[in-house]
Amino acid sequence: MPGLKRAKSIMIRNARFLVCNERRIIEYGDVYIEDGKIVDLGGSGELKKKQYKPEVVIDAARMAVIPGLVDTHAHVGQTYVRGLIEDLPAKGIIDTLAKLIWFGYEYHTAETVRITETVGLLEMIKNGTTTHLDCHIFPESMAKAARDSGLRTVLCPQVLDSRKLPDADSPEEYLKMTERTIRRWHRVENGRINVRVHPHATYSCEIDYFKKCLEIADKYGVGIGIHMAEALDEVEVIKKKFGRRPVEFMYDIGLLGPKTIGFHCIWLSNEEIKLFKLTDTKVAHNPMSNMKYAFGIARVPEMVKEGITVGLGTDGPQVVPLDMFEVMKFTGCVHKVNHLDPSLLPARDIFRMATRDGAKALGLEKEVGSLEKGKKADVVLLDLADPRFFPLTKDNILSHIVYFAHAGHVRTVIVDGKILMRDRKIEVLNEKKIMEKARPIGEKFAQELMGRR
Repeated sequence: MPGLKRAKSIMIRNARFLVCNERRIIEYGDVYIEDGKIVDLGGSGELKKKQYKPEVVIDAARMAVIPGLVDTHAHVGQTYVRGLIEDLPAKGIIDTLAKLIWFGYEYHTAETVRITETVGLLEMIKNGTTTHLDCHIFPESMAKAARDSGLRTVLCPQVLDSRKLPDADSPEEYLKMTERTIRRWHRVENGRINVRVHPHATYSCEIDYFKKCLEIADKYGVGIGIHMAEALDEVEVIKKKFGRRPVEFMYDIGLLGPKTIGFHCIWLSNEEIKLFKLTDTKVAHNPMSNMKYAFGIARVPEMVKEGITVGLGTDGPQVVPLDMFEVMKFTGCVHKVNHLDPSLLPARDIFRMATRDGAKALGLEKEVGSLEKGKKADVVLLDLADPRFFPLTKDNILSHIVYFAHAGHVRTVIVDGKILMRDRKIEVLNEKKIMEKARPIGEKFAQELMGRR
């Protein structure tokens, strides 16, 4: 397997557009990268005068250079069920998990997780996602796959006390495993890999277990990720059990806060939105999976209006592509039609959610999410030669990226100053060998899952 390639210095020259963030766009610009960070950027004429001597030069003529996209919620390793759970009868999140997701876990080993994770990470590289939050089992396998991929990763090893998973013998062992993962992997690889505590969901852990998760997060100063208010059946279960709605219940036990990110957060009351604002809790919005599973439409415009940080996510390959361009497009479309207002959530806001706000939701806004001097060099180059990018101006480039670009336009991907893909060729992993290893695993899962129908 090829190693990570980091040139000491990289110059990206002659970009048609440098999209530094949703408000700063430079026409005909250059970016100079050294030792994994953005050292300089600006108009091509400005940087030429400084006479940098880069080790690698990338010609970005007819390209847009953008910050790497941030996927704030995915189950990357669930590539093994893609295409196998389509259009099946399930109602609500608890029924969906029981019928379509949980039983697939029992066939996993540490090795199958590492391989299926790597398949998903390959897809992310090709799709221009440079940072992601990953919820799955066998955290050591998750971490090794992330390390080898070169992507920026927030690991969320899944823990719960309501059922047994194959990577630990007891709920207490899940917590010990999370601690081991934090000690071994948090902020390693030049800070590229991070770890959060991940009590699975409001309905899959008891109060004492939640409190133990909080203790671990506090002990190590890490964040928390949790599925929250994802479907109506969850709301009813929590109300019946605790007499409170899910977010109110999380607030009562101290789980909300600036280092907590709630996944989905679809069924929120006005009071729960206020609690998110009060506690500065972050949200991962997953419009494509929310629609495909028929769980509902999150109140994102209201959250954004209240100043709540909302990032975007795929939810993972079990239900949708690991493609943040698709997610951006669906984010705009679903909320415009839901409110019958085509002016709602302009492209500028959506792009921010997929970049700067996504980074902020993961606590990484000082490192990534925009092209700025001093930030980590997480950069994506998009080919603008496609006729669908016509007409193209500085004023409409963000609309093109959000509504007309797709993953196939991604030409080159750089993370932490390392070239992971150049001119559509993966530089960091042996794609052919990985897919050869993955194929029999996929066939086995398909056989087992189809046999359960």
